[in-house]
Amino acid sequence: MSRTIAVDPVVDAFMTTLCQHGHLHCAEPARDGSWLVRRTPGGPRIALDDEAEAMDFIADVLLDIRLSADRDAA
Repeated sequence: MSRTIAVDPVVDAFMTTLCQHGHLHCAEPARDGSWLVRRTPGGPRIALDDEAEAMDFIADVLLDIRLSADRDAA
């Protein structure tokens, strides 16, 4: 019997927002609570196995956005 784990609403909100603003090409939740994400259309698909790994990935993306904005402002 397969088990479906609910998607964490915080992770889902971050992934949705990052996709809507063009920082991720796609983010797809899996039934087991993991995520498949792609930063660019031609980039590799990255498997995030759990909520903690997804939040680490989100933090990395947000850091990249911040560093890019700082470089652009300089």
